Amino acid sequence: MPLATGSSRAVISRNIATEIRAGKKPAQAEAIAFSKARGDSIAARVDAMVAAADALVKRLDAIDRGDCGK
Repeated sequence: MPLATGSSRAVISRNIATEIRAGKKPAQAEAIAFSKARGDSIAARVDAMVAAADALVKRLDAIDRGDCGK
């Protein structure tokens, strides 16, 4: 079963339980769940930075075209 996406305590706990039910030792299940949460958190920050960069490019294009404030 795939692990849930996110880095909240609830998601991490659910992922630990999922891994334990799959037969992993508790320490290994925790390591997997925290690693997944860390990766999701980084991916979310990267997505936010890309969205901000796209918005900036659109603004700069509008300035180049002279569409400022219209």
